[in-house]
Amino acid sequence: MEFFNREREKEEILHILKTEPQLLNFIYGPMNSGKTALITNLIEELSSNYVVFYTNLRARDFSDGIGLLRDLFGKTDGMFKKLFGESDVQKTNETTKAKIYSGIPASEKSLNEWFKEENRVFLFTHIKDIMRDMESSGKHPVWIIDEIQMMDKYVDKFTIYNLFQFFIRLTKELHLCYIFVLSSDILFIKKVHEIARLDGRANYIVVDDFDEETARKFLKKYKFSDEDANYAIDNFGGKIGNLIQATYKKKWGKELSEVVDSYKNITESSIWRRLSELKLTDGELFKKVIEVFKEFENSDVAACSRVDYEALNFLIKAGILFSDLYSDTVKPQSKIDLLAIREILKEMKF
Repeated sequence: MEFFNREREKEEILHILKTEPQLLNFIYGPMNSGKTALITNLIEELSSNYVVFYTNLRARDFSDGIGLLRDLFGKTDGMFKKLFGESDVQKTNETTKAKIYSGIPASEKSLNEWFKEENRVFLFTHIKDIMRDMESSGKHPVWIIDEIQMMDKYVDKFTIYNLFQFFIRLTKELHLCYIFVLSSDILFIKKVHEIARLDGRANYIVVDDFDEETARKFLKKYKFSDEDANYAIDNFGGKIGNLIQATYKKKWGKELSEVVDSYKNITESSIWRRLSELKLTDGELFKKVIEVFKEFENSDVAACSRVDYEALNFLIKAGILFSDLYSDTVKPQSKIDLLAIREILKEMKF
């Protein structure tokens, strides 16, 4: 996804990187708001004083907690696997930019030995030793774990607790490493916060959709007329993923109205399908979900305290609503979702 005008969020993260590691950092926001684009742009610009270990769990294949732990490592046998291809360690030393590796480096032989049940303590010891060696040599290690919600289906509470307590050990206690965890799944972030007891130990950075001014600047970059920009914002709001697709398809010769109608139809059909399935399996919850939808008939946002907790969780898990940790508010994931919700409510009145 394209990086565009995230200077406020970027400055907040750079400020963290200029001070001693203190807290575990969560970067969260609605789906397709540009979280990964932000962190990728930032780490590509870091100086050689930093060493970045990047793991994207969506790109990994694991089926349990042990598999997850293994996938935090990048297998090496004399070679470090870089985020953008493979490169020998000596070659990476020639650049003035931060070295970026895919996972924590470890040889296949070592991993096989450490993952024997009696030796698993050495997993965390190895990571700690790497971070300590980096720090002792004047480097600042930065560990980024993207799409952390991929843990939710496979990883038990015990593994979550131990992993995040280890993160606290590296940051708040030993000050060895900066750790950033990325996700759009606010429910899983809250779950981790409760399981790992992160009160006072974690920092939360929201990467939201563009405001109207920024959305206009983005569309102007692609030579949208004022009329087309108004139309795109009226339907897509500041959802960067939708705006990027609009610029691509307009460039390919498609009418903007055709692009908007396509997204509207897909989104409304998807929400209707989920509602239909829910009505068949849980009629009471279906009624509660409709009551939540009614909060958005005349407003873009609602207070979490005004809506049913069970219905709210269902809609967040379904990717229809997004809840903000700081403001304790909830809103549709995108302007397209908001418009679809309002259209569904209209249709249900007849």
